[in-house]
Amino acid sequence: MRTHKRHAEREASGGPRREPPDRDGPLAHLQRSAGNAAVCQMLSVLRVADLAALTAAGGQHGMLDLHAGTPAAQAAPDGLNTIQANEPSSAGWTGIKMAGAFIAPNFTTSWVRPAKPGGEHFVTVDPPVASPDAVHEALFPAAGDHRWGTKTVPGKDHEHAYTAWHRVSAPMSTLIQSGEQEHLDDAARAYNLTYGLITRVVAGLTGKRFGPASSPVAAEQLATDAFDAGLPSALSVKQPGFRGKWLAMLETLLRQSKLRDLRGWHDIEHGMPITLADRYVYPLETTGTAKIGTVPSDQVVNYPPP
Repeated sequence: MRTHKRHAEREASGGPRREPPDRDGPLAHLQRSAGNAAVCQMLSVLRVADLAALTAAGGQHGMLDLHAGTPAAQAAPDGLNTIQANEPSSAGWTGIKMAGAFIAPNFTTSWVRPAKPGGEHFVTVDPPVASPDAVHEALFPAAGDHRWGTKTVPGKDHEHAYTAWHRVSAPMSTLIQSGEQEHLDDAARAYNLTYGLITRVVAGLTGKRFGPASSPVAAEQLATDAFDAGLPSALSVKQPGFRGKWLAMLETLLRQSKLRDLRGWHDIEHGMPITLADRYVYPLETTGTAKIGTVPSDQVVNYPPP
Protein backbone atom coordinates (compact mmCIF):
# COMPACT_ATOMS: atom_id res chain seq x y z
CA MET A 1 0.00 0.00 0.00
CA ARG A 2 1.64 3.20 -1.17
CA THR A 3 1.52 6.77 0.12
CA HIS A 4 1.52 9.86 -2.08
CA LYS A 5 2.11 13.50 -1.35
CA ARG A 6 -0.55 15.54 -3.13
CA HIS A 7 -1.09 18.61 -0.97
CA ALA A 8 2.16 20.56 -1.37
CA GLU A 9 0.36 23.39 -3.14
CA ARG A 10 -1.99 23.86 -0.18
CA GLU A 11 0.95 23.92 2.20
CA ALA A 12 2.70 26.62 0.18
CA SER A 13 -0.34 28.84 -0.16
CA GLY A 14 -2.20 28.58 3.10
CA GLY A 15 0.34 26.96 5.40
CA PRO A 16 -0.47 24.24 7.85
CA ARG A 17 -3.35 24.54 10.27
CA ARG A 18 -2.67 24.53 14.00
CA GLU A 19 -4.09 21.99 16.34
CA PRO A 20 -4.91 23.23 19.84
CA PRO A 21 -2.69 21.69 22.52
CA ASP A 22 -4.07 19.59 24.63
CA ARG A 23 -9.81 -14.09 20.57
CA ASP A 24 -6.91 -14.98 22.71
CA GLY A 25 -4.88 -18.21 22.44
CA PRO A 26 -1.36 -19.68 22.05
CA LEU A 27 -0.74 -18.03 18.67
CA ALA A 28 -1.84 -14.64 19.96
CA HIS A 29 0.49 -15.06 22.95
CA LEU A 30 3.40 -15.96 20.66
CA GLN A 31 2.66 -12.95 18.46
CA ARG A 32 2.67 -10.59 21.45
CA SER A 33 5.83 -12.05 23.01
CA ALA A 34 7.97 -12.84 19.99
CA GLY A 35 6.42 -10.85 17.15
CA ASN A 36 4.59 -11.56 13.92
CA ALA A 37 7.71 -12.93 12.22
CA ALA A 38 7.93 -15.70 14.82
CA VAL A 39 4.33 -16.67 14.17
CA CYS A 40 4.91 -16.73 10.41
CA GLN A 41 8.05 -18.85 10.81
CA MET A 42 6.26 -21.35 13.02
CA LEU A 43 3.19 -21.67 10.81
CA SER A 44 5.17 -21.96 7.57
CA VAL A 45 6.65 -25.31 8.68
CA LEU A 46 3.44 -26.86 9.97
CA ARG A 47 2.16 -30.00 8.27
CA VAL A 48 -1.38 -31.27 7.96
CA ALA A 49 -1.08 -33.38 11.12
CA ASP A 50 0.14 -30.35 13.06
CA LEU A 51 -2.78 -28.27 11.84
CA ALA A 52 -5.23 -30.94 12.91
CA ALA A 53 -3.63 -31.15 16.34
CA LEU A 54 -3.75 -27.39 16.81
CA THR A 55 -7.35 -27.27 15.68
CA ALA A 56 -8.32 -29.99 18.14
CA ALA A 57 -6.43 -28.25 20.94
CA GLY A 58 -7.94 -24.81 20.70
CA GLY A 59 -9.49 -22.04 18.71
CA GLN A 60 -13.05 -20.84 18.64
CA HIS A 61 -15.44 -23.74 17.97
CA GLY A 62 -12.42 -25.97 17.32
CA MET A 63 -11.37 -23.93 14.29
CA LEU A 64 -8.02 -22.19 13.83
CA ASP A 65 -7.42 -20.26 10.63
CA LEU A 66 -3.81 -20.80 9.64
CA HIS A 67 -3.95 -20.03 5.93
CA ALA A 68 -1.98 -17.16 4.39
CA GLY A 69 -1.55 -15.19 7.63
CA THR A 70 -3.05 -12.27 9.50
CA PRO A 71 -1.94 -8.60 9.30
CA ALA A 72 -0.06 -7.54 12.43
CA ALA A 73 -0.46 -4.04 13.88
CA GLN A 74 2.69 -1.96 14.25
CA ALA A 75 2.38 0.45 17.15
CA ALA A 76 3.25 4.13 17.11
CA PRO A 77 5.62 5.92 17.16
CA ASP A 78 7.85 3.67 15.00
CA GLY A 79 5.33 1.36 13.36
CA LEU A 80 5.40 3.03 9.95
CA ASN A 81 9.20 3.05 9.97
CA THR A 82 9.12 -0.71 10.54
CA ILE A 83 6.72 -1.10 7.62
CA GLN A 84 8.72 1.18 5.33
CA ALA A 85 11.91 -0.72 6.11
CA ASN A 86 10.31 -3.48 4.00
CA GLU A 87 8.92 -1.17 1.31
CA PRO A 88 9.68 2.56 1.27
CA SER A 89 6.74 4.97 1.05
CA SER A 90 4.25 2.28 1.99
CA ALA A 91 1.49 2.68 4.54
CA GLY A 92 1.13 -1.10 4.82
CA TRP A 93 3.12 -4.08 3.62
CA THR A 94 2.52 -7.74 2.80
CA GLY A 95 5.44 -9.96 1.87
CA ILE A 96 3.87 -12.60 -0.36
CA LYS A 97 6.33 -15.45 -0.64
CA MET A 98 7.44 -16.97 -3.92
CA ALA A 99 6.07 -20.32 -5.05
CA GLY A 100 9.22 -22.11 -3.90
CA ALA A 101 8.21 -21.48 -0.28
CA PHE A 102 5.27 -23.88 -0.68
CA ILE A 103 5.51 -27.66 -0.42
CA ALA A 104 4.63 -29.18 -3.78
CA PRO A 105 1.82 -31.76 -3.79
CA ASN A 106 2.29 -35.22 -5.26
CA PHE A 107 0.41 -37.94 -7.09
CA THR A 108 1.60 -41.52 -6.68
CA THR A 109 0.00 -44.95 -6.80
CA SER A 110 0.62 -48.37 -5.28
CA TRP A 111 0.40 -51.56 -7.27
CA VAL A 112 -2.02 -54.22 -6.03
CA ARG A 113 -0.34 -57.58 -6.71
CA PRO A 114 -2.59 -60.01 -8.65
CA ALA A 115 -3.99 -62.87 -6.62
CA LYS A 116 -2.46 -65.33 -9.08
CA PRO A 117 0.10 -65.17 -11.91
CA GLY A 118 -1.39 -63.67 -15.04
CA GLY A 119 -4.21 -62.08 -13.09
CA GLU A 120 -5.60 -58.61 -13.55
CA HIS A 121 -3.74 -55.58 -12.24
CA PHE A 122 -4.99 -52.74 -10.04
CA VAL A 123 -3.44 -49.71 -8.40
CA THR A 124 -4.60 -47.55 -5.53
CA VAL A 125 -3.91 -43.83 -5.14
CA ASP A 126 -1.60 -42.93 -2.25
CA PRO A 127 -2.50 -40.21 0.26
CA PRO A 128 -1.21 -36.76 -0.78
CA VAL A 129 1.95 -35.32 0.72
CA ALA A 130 1.22 -32.69 3.36
CA SER A 131 1.15 -29.46 1.34
CA PRO A 132 -0.20 -26.68 3.59
CA ASP A 133 -0.71 -23.11 2.52
CA ALA A 134 2.34 -20.92 3.21
CA VAL A 135 2.09 -18.09 5.73
CA HIS A 136 2.98 -14.56 4.62
CA GLU A 137 3.96 -11.66 6.85
CA ALA A 138 1.70 -8.61 6.67
CA LEU A 139 2.02 -5.33 8.58
CA PHE A 140 -0.23 -2.30 9.08
CA PRO A 141 0.14 0.78 11.32
CA ALA A 142 -1.86 1.00 14.51
CA ALA A 143 -3.71 4.24 15.17
CA GLY A 144 -1.50 7.06 16.42
CA ASP A 145 1.26 9.46 15.34
CA HIS A 146 4.17 7.71 13.63
CA ARG A 147 7.63 9.13 13.03
CA TRP A 148 8.46 9.75 9.37
CA GLY A 149 11.99 8.43 9.47
CA THR A 150 14.39 11.29 10.23
CA LYS A 151 12.64 13.72 7.87
CA THR A 152 12.45 17.39 8.87
CA VAL A 153 10.36 20.24 7.44
CA PRO A 154 11.51 23.90 7.51
CA GLY A 155 9.24 26.40 9.27
CA LYS A 156 7.82 29.50 7.62
CA ASP A 157 10.73 31.59 8.83
CA HIS A 158 13.22 28.89 7.79
CA GLU A 159 14.90 29.28 11.19
CA HIS A 160 13.30 26.28 12.81
CA ALA A 161 13.01 22.76 11.47
CA TYR A 162 10.05 20.62 12.39
CA THR A 163 10.21 16.85 12.57
CA ALA A 164 7.77 15.12 10.22
CA TRP A 165 5.19 12.60 11.40
CA HIS A 166 2.30 10.63 9.95
CA ARG A 167 -1.04 10.54 11.73
CA VAL A 168 -3.00 7.33 11.38
CA SER A 169 -6.59 7.59 12.56
CA ALA A 170 -8.39 4.53 13.87
CA PRO A 171 -10.55 4.25 10.70
CA MET A 172 -7.45 4.65 8.51
CA SER A 173 -5.62 1.95 10.47
CA THR A 174 -8.55 -0.40 9.95
CA LEU A 175 -8.68 0.47 6.24
CA ILE A 176 -4.98 -0.25 5.73
CA GLN A 177 -5.37 -3.51 7.65
CA SER A 178 -8.20 -4.46 5.28
CA GLY A 179 -5.99 -3.67 2.30
CA GLU A 180 -3.22 -5.96 3.55
CA GLN A 181 -5.81 -8.64 4.26
CA GLU A 182 -6.83 -8.40 0.60
CA HIS A 183 -3.26 -9.31 -0.38
CA LEU A 184 -3.38 -12.28 1.98
CA ASP A 185 -6.75 -13.32 0.58
CA ASP A 186 -5.24 -13.13 -2.91
CA ALA A 187 -2.37 -15.37 -1.82
CA ALA A 188 -4.81 -17.84 -0.29
CA ARG A 189 -6.77 -17.95 -3.55
CA ALA A 190 -3.56 -18.50 -5.53
CA TYR A 191 -2.83 -21.51 -3.32
CA ASN A 192 -6.40 -22.82 -3.48
CA LEU A 193 -6.40 -22.66 -7.29
CA THR A 194 -3.13 -24.62 -7.54
CA TYR A 195 -1.49 -26.71 -4.82
CA GLY A 196 -4.60 -26.67 -2.67
CA LEU A 197 -6.80 -27.92 -5.51
CA ILE A 198 -4.28 -30.58 -6.54
CA THR A 199 -4.08 -31.84 -2.96
CA ARG A 200 -7.86 -31.98 -2.64
CA VAL A 201 -8.21 -33.95 -5.87
CA VAL A 202 -5.56 -36.45 -4.76
CA ALA A 203 -7.23 -36.79 -1.36
CA GLY A 204 -10.54 -37.51 -3.09
CA LEU A 205 -8.95 -40.40 -4.99
CA THR A 206 -6.95 -41.81 -2.09
CA GLY A 207 -7.53 -45.52 -1.53
CA LYS A 208 -9.61 -46.03 -4.68
CA ARG A 209 -8.74 -49.04 -6.85
CA PHE A 210 -8.18 -48.51 -10.55
CA GLY A 211 -8.40 -51.48 -12.89
CA PRO A 212 -8.64 -54.12 -13.93
CA ALA A 213 -5.84 -53.64 -16.43
CA SER A 214 -3.43 -55.83 -18.30
CA SER A 215 -0.36 -54.38 -16.57
CA PRO A 216 0.61 -52.16 -13.64
CA VAL A 217 1.42 -49.38 -16.10
CA ALA A 218 -2.02 -49.59 -17.68
CA ALA A 219 -3.68 -49.57 -14.25
CA GLU A 220 -1.65 -46.54 -13.22
CA GLN A 221 -2.73 -44.77 -16.40
CA LEU A 222 -6.36 -45.28 -15.41
CA ALA A 223 -5.65 -43.59 -12.08
CA THR A 224 -3.73 -40.79 -13.79
CA ASP A 225 -6.62 -40.18 -16.19
CA ALA A 226 -9.03 -39.91 -13.24
CA PHE A 227 -6.67 -37.49 -11.52
CA ASP A 228 -6.35 -35.35 -14.63
CA ALA A 229 -10.13 -35.27 -15.08
CA GLY A 230 -10.40 -33.49 -11.72
CA LEU A 231 -7.99 -30.72 -12.70
CA PRO A 232 -8.47 -27.62 -14.87
CA SER A 233 -6.53 -27.52 -18.13
CA ALA A 234 -4.01 -25.09 -16.61
CA LEU A 235 -2.88 -27.86 -14.24
CA SER A 236 -3.30 -30.87 -16.54
CA VAL A 237 -0.79 -33.67 -16.05
CA LYS A 238 -0.88 -34.19 -19.82
CA GLN A 239 1.40 -31.17 -20.17
CA PRO A 240 5.11 -32.01 -20.55
CA GLY A 241 6.87 -31.23 -17.31
CA PHE A 242 3.56 -30.69 -15.54
CA ARG A 243 5.12 -30.38 -12.06
CA GLY A 244 7.12 -27.40 -13.26
CA LYS A 245 3.92 -25.99 -14.76
CA TRP A 246 2.22 -26.32 -11.37
CA LEU A 247 5.01 -24.32 -9.75
CA ALA A 248 4.96 -21.67 -12.49
CA MET A 249 1.18 -21.31 -12.28
CA LEU A 250 1.30 -20.82 -8.51
CA GLU A 251 3.96 -18.12 -8.97
CA THR A 252 1.90 -16.41 -11.67
CA LEU A 253 -1.20 -16.31 -9.47
CA LEU A 254 0.71 -15.09 -6.42
CA ARG A 255 2.10 -12.16 -8.44
CA GLN A 256 -1.36 -11.08 -9.59
CA SER A 257 -2.01 -9.48 -6.20
CA LYS A 258 0.39 -6.69 -7.19
CA LEU A 259 -2.30 -5.42 -9.55
CA ARG A 260 -4.05 -3.84 -6.56
CA ASP A 261 -1.07 -1.55 -6.01
CA LEU A 262 -0.25 -0.99 -9.68
CA ARG A 263 -3.83 0.15 -10.35
CA GLY A 264 -3.89 2.49 -7.36
CA TRP A 265 -6.55 0.53 -5.48
CA HIS A 266 -4.48 0.67 -2.28
CA ASP A 267 -3.10 4.20 -2.62
CA ILE A 268 -2.94 6.42 0.45
CA GLU A 269 -1.86 10.09 0.41
CA HIS A 270 -0.56 12.70 2.83
CA GLY A 271 -3.17 15.22 3.90
CA MET A 272 -2.54 18.86 4.81
CA PRO A 273 -0.10 18.92 7.73
CA ILE A 274 -0.95 20.00 11.24
CA THR A 275 1.58 21.98 13.30
CA LEU A 276 1.91 20.40 16.73
CA ALA A 277 4.69 21.81 18.94
CA ASP A 278 7.88 21.03 17.00
CA ARG A 279 6.20 18.60 14.62
CA TYR A 280 4.54 18.69 11.24
CA VAL A 281 1.96 15.92 11.40
CA TYR A 282 0.63 14.63 8.06
CA PRO A 283 -2.70 12.77 8.34
CA LEU A 284 -3.00 9.79 6.01
CA GLU A 285 -5.99 9.95 3.67
CA THR A 286 -7.39 7.84 0.86
CA THR A 287 -7.00 8.85 -2.77
CA GLY A 288 -9.58 8.95 -5.52
CA THR A 289 -8.31 5.64 -6.93
CA ALA A 290 -8.54 3.67 -3.67
CA LYS A 291 -10.86 0.65 -3.84
CA ILE A 292 -10.13 -1.19 -0.61
CA GLY A 293 -12.95 -3.55 0.22
CA THR A 294 -14.61 -3.36 -3.19
CA VAL A 295 -12.62 -5.78 -5.38
CA PRO A 296 -12.73 -9.40 -4.16
CA SER A 297 -9.89 -11.82 -4.81
CA ASP A 298 -11.82 -13.73 -7.46
CA GLN A 299 -11.65 -10.59 -9.63
CA VAL A 300 -7.88 -10.33 -9.21
CA VAL A 301 -6.41 -13.84 -9.04
CA ASN A 302 -7.37 -16.17 -11.88
CA TYR A 303 -5.81 -18.55 -14.39
CA PRO A 304 -4.40 -16.55 -17.31
CA PRO A 305 -6.00 -17.12 -20.71
CA PRO A 306 -4.66 -20.24 -22.45
